[in-house]
Amino acid sequence: MKSLQMKKFSLMAAVAAMFTFFATQAMAITAPVAGSFGYEAYNFLVTTLLKGPFGAISAILLFLVTIILFVQQKIVPAVVCLTAAIVLINTANMIVALGAVY
Repeated sequence: MKSLQMKKFSLMAAVAAMFTFFATQAMAITAPVAGSFGYEAYNFLVTTLLKGPFGAISAILLFLVTIILFVQQKIVPAVVCLTAAIVLINTANMIVALGAVY
């Protein structure tokens, strides 16, 4: 039984390695410019919400929830909230780095 599971695992690892090694290209994408498709939605979501006061207040509240959860010794939810706060603070940079497909 163990050897069958090991063979399956080895086969899956080999397939994953092949997909990794034979990847041809990464789709580099850019943020939309004024007048292009999706610019209004992008501008509202990123500039107004995430980079604006909503994003800052949300990040501060997530940090406060993180502190409260750490005090209550709820480590896993606290780490999740901390990660979410950090991601929320850096969302604008991540969107520029990852871009959007249009």
